[in-house]
Amino acid sequence: MYDYIQQYCQNNQYLFVPFFYNNYTVEERIKLFNCANIVIGVHGSANFHVYFCKPNTRVIELICVKDCHSIQLPALSFGLDYWQIPVENHGQFEKTITLSKDCLESLKKILNK
Repeated sequence: MYDYIQQYCQNNQYLFVPFFYNNYTVEERIKLFNCANIVIGVHGSANFHVYFCKPNTRVIELICVKDCHSIQLPALSFGLDYWQIPVENHGQFEKTITLSKDCLESLKKILNK
């Protein structure tokens, strides 16, 4: 999936920015998310940075079905273009998750809307 997202960004003239919050100051995080057109991430506290996105920013959250938490309500209340992709057989605290072909196909459909 990482490679697909990177290629998608390159083909559509988006800047691909892997985000690890410890690598940025608070001010840099706010600026980065405020400039984002699309945010893709596995559910977790770092996703709450989407509060700094502009309305209509596309947010795609991978939801680990074992835990089934999301940022859906806050994202929608901020006017974001929010999407969920369920990831079966994984919990949010796992260091590595395996995405099914269905997950990747869902991602492709959402990105190409």
